[in-house]
Amino acid sequence: LDVMDISGEQQRDLTHNVLKVRLDEHGAIVPNSYSAELRNDVDKLNEQKKDGYCGSCYGGLVPASGCCQTCEDVRTAYVNRGWSFSNPDAIEQV
Repeated sequence: LDVMDISGEQQRDLTHNVLKVRLDEHGAIVPNSYSAELRNDVDKLNEQKKDGYCGSCYGGLVPASGCCQTCEDVRTAYVNRGWSFSNPDAIEQV
């Protein structure tokens, strides 16, 4: 999770644990109704990628692994090349 704090600074790679709980009309928890299924469509698509997937670094400095598998890998490749990484929505990695 990437967020902006109260001072306007970007905070990257925060993790969270959110658990959905189903309630009845009186606000009581419905037994066996817990769900941690909070993934979006991008997460579901990433699960479908093949094991041999090698993500592009989009011209950034390629890491030792030879692939940029995550958005953070692409950002690091750009920074290591001396470029700014201003549009993360334009890449396929998340």
